[in-house]
Amino acid sequence: MTDKEKDYNVADIMELIKISNEFIERNRKVYKRLAAGIPTQEILDALIPELISLYGNYVMQIVQYKTSLSRITLAILTSSDYSADVHTPIYRQRQDIAEKYNDLYGADTLIIVEYRYEPVRNSKVHSSVTDMIRKGNVIWEKEEDDK
Repeated sequence: MTDKEKDYNVADIMELIKISNEFIERNRKVYKRLAAGIPTQEILDALIPELISLYGNYVMQIVQYKTSLSRITLAILTSSDYSADVHTPIYRQRQDIAEKYNDLYGADTLIIVEYRYEPVRNSKVHSSVTDMIRKGNVIWEKEEDDK
Protein backbone atom coordinates (compact mmCIF):
# COMPACT_ATOMS: atom_id res chain seq x y z
CA MET A 1 0.00 0.00 0.00
CA THR A 2 1.44 3.33 -1.03
CA ASP A 3 1.44 6.47 1.08
CA LYS A 4 -1.17 7.95 -1.21
CA GLU A 5 -3.53 4.99 -0.60
CA LYS A 6 -3.02 5.24 3.16
CA ASP A 7 -3.93 8.94 3.13
CA TYR A 8 -7.00 8.18 1.07
CA ASN A 9 -8.19 5.48 3.53
CA VAL A 10 -7.63 7.75 6.50
CA ALA A 11 -9.58 10.51 4.80
CA ASP A 12 -12.46 8.09 4.16
CA ILE A 13 -12.59 7.05 7.80
CA MET A 14 -12.51 10.67 8.95
CA GLU A 15 -15.27 11.52 6.50
CA LEU A 16 -17.37 8.60 7.76
CA ILE A 17 -16.91 9.75 11.35
CA LYS A 18 -17.97 13.27 10.37
CA ILE A 19 -21.05 12.00 8.50
CA SER A 20 -21.93 9.69 11.37
CA ASN A 21 -21.74 12.54 13.88
CA GLU A 22 -23.93 14.69 11.64
CA PHE A 23 -26.58 11.96 11.51
CA ILE A 24 -26.45 11.51 15.28
CA GLU A 25 -26.93 15.24 15.81
CA ARG A 26 -29.72 15.44 13.23
CA ASN A 27 -31.54 12.50 14.84
CA ARG A 28 -31.13 14.06 18.28
CA LYS A 29 -32.84 17.22 17.01
CA VAL A 30 -35.63 15.21 15.36
CA TYR A 31 -36.31 13.29 18.56
CA LYS A 32 -36.44 16.51 20.57
CA ARG A 33 -38.99 17.94 18.13
CA LEU A 34 -41.06 14.78 18.26
CA ALA A 35 -40.97 14.81 22.05
CA ALA A 36 -42.05 18.42 22.18
CA GLY A 37 -44.96 17.57 19.92
CA ILE A 38 -46.54 14.90 22.13
CA PRO A 39 -50.26 15.70 22.23
CA THR A 40 -50.60 15.60 26.01
CA GLN A 41 -54.21 16.78 26.15
CA GLU A 42 -55.30 14.33 23.44
CA ILE A 43 -53.62 11.50 25.33
CA LEU A 44 -55.32 12.51 28.58
CA ASP A 45 -58.71 12.87 26.86
CA ALA A 46 -58.46 9.28 25.61
CA LEU A 47 -56.72 7.84 28.66
CA ILE A 48 -58.89 9.11 31.53
CA PRO A 49 -62.08 7.30 30.42
CA GLU A 50 -60.03 4.10 29.96
CA LEU A 51 -58.68 4.33 33.50
CA ILE A 52 -62.05 5.16 35.03
CA SER A 53 -63.57 2.18 33.25
CA LEU A 54 -60.72 -0.09 34.39
CA TYR A 55 -60.77 0.96 38.06
CA GLY A 56 -64.52 1.43 38.38
CA ASN A 57 -65.65 2.41 41.88
CA TYR A 58 -62.13 2.00 43.28
CA VAL A 59 -60.78 5.22 41.75
CA MET A 60 -61.22 8.34 43.89
CA GLN A 61 -59.02 10.78 41.97
CA ILE A 62 -56.62 10.89 39.06
CA VAL A 63 -53.77 13.35 39.57
CA GLN A 64 -51.20 14.48 37.05
CA TYR A 65 -47.92 15.43 38.68
CA LYS A 66 -44.39 16.23 37.57
CA THR A 67 -41.44 13.87 37.64
CA SER A 68 -38.30 13.63 35.59
CA LEU A 69 -39.19 10.05 34.62
CA SER A 70 -41.87 10.79 32.05
CA ARG A 71 -43.70 13.56 30.25
CA ILE A 72 -47.05 12.47 31.70
CA THR A 73 -47.14 10.96 35.19
CA LEU A 74 -50.49 10.01 36.62
CA ALA A 75 -51.42 8.80 40.08
CA ILE A 76 -54.56 6.72 40.39
CA LEU A 77 -55.74 7.35 43.94
CA THR A 78 -57.70 4.35 45.11
CA SER A 79 -60.33 3.81 47.78
CA SER A 80 -59.64 1.99 51.04
CA ASP A 81 -61.43 -1.17 49.82
CA TYR A 82 -59.02 -1.57 46.88
CA SER A 83 -57.38 -4.86 47.87
CA ALA A 84 -54.63 -7.09 46.50
CA ASP A 85 -57.31 -9.37 45.03
CA VAL A 86 -58.68 -6.46 43.02
CA HIS A 87 -55.23 -5.08 42.18
CA THR A 88 -53.92 -8.24 40.52
CA PRO A 89 -56.26 -8.31 37.49
CA ILE A 90 -56.15 -4.52 37.09
CA TYR A 91 -52.35 -4.26 37.24
CA ARG A 92 -51.65 -6.03 33.92
CA GLN A 93 -54.36 -4.08 32.12
CA ARG A 94 -52.97 -0.80 33.48
CA GLN A 95 -49.49 -1.77 32.26
CA ASP A 96 -50.92 -2.61 28.82
CA ILE A 97 -52.55 0.82 28.64
CA ALA A 98 -49.28 2.56 29.54
CA GLU A 99 -47.36 0.45 27.00
CA LYS A 100 -49.83 1.37 24.28
CA TYR A 101 -49.13 5.10 24.70
CA ASN A 102 -45.39 4.60 25.22
CA ASP A 103 -45.20 2.56 22.01
CA LEU A 104 -47.01 5.32 20.13
CA TYR A 105 -45.14 8.35 21.49
CA GLY A 106 -41.88 7.10 23.01
CA ALA A 107 -40.73 5.09 26.01
CA ASP A 108 -40.83 7.93 28.52
CA THR A 109 -44.23 9.34 27.57
CA LEU A 110 -46.45 7.90 30.30
CA ILE A 111 -46.16 6.44 33.78
CA ILE A 112 -49.23 5.41 35.76
CA VAL A 113 -48.91 4.66 39.48
CA GLU A 114 -51.44 3.64 42.10
CA TYR A 115 -51.58 5.16 45.52
CA ARG A 116 -54.10 5.14 48.33
CA TYR A 117 -56.38 8.17 48.45
CA GLU A 118 -56.42 8.55 52.25
CA PRO A 119 -52.70 9.32 52.81
CA VAL A 120 -52.76 11.94 50.05
CA ARG A 121 -55.91 13.53 51.43
CA ASN A 122 -54.52 13.58 54.99
CA SER A 123 -52.23 16.63 55.15
CA LYS A 124 -50.49 15.24 58.25
CA VAL A 125 -49.02 12.38 56.21
CA HIS A 126 -45.73 13.36 54.58
CA SER A 127 -43.64 11.33 52.21
CA SER A 128 -41.92 12.20 48.97
CA VAL A 129 -44.72 10.54 46.99
CA THR A 130 -47.67 12.10 48.84
CA ASP A 131 -46.05 15.53 48.68
CA MET A 132 -45.41 15.21 44.91
CA ILE A 133 -48.96 14.06 44.27
CA ARG A 134 -50.43 16.91 46.35
CA LYS A 135 -48.49 19.40 44.21
CA GLY A 136 -50.03 17.90 41.07
CA ASN A 137 -53.27 18.74 39.31
CA VAL A 138 -56.42 16.76 39.98
CA ILE A 139 -57.64 15.99 36.47
CA TRP A 140 -60.53 13.75 37.49
CA GLU A 141 -62.36 13.33 40.78
CA LYS A 142 -65.17 11.04 41.85
CA GLU A 143 -68.38 12.95 42.52
CA GLU A 144 -68.87 13.78 46.21
CA ASP A 145 -72.09 11.71 46.29
CA ASP A 146 -70.17 8.66 45.08
CA LYS A 147 -67.41 8.90 47.70
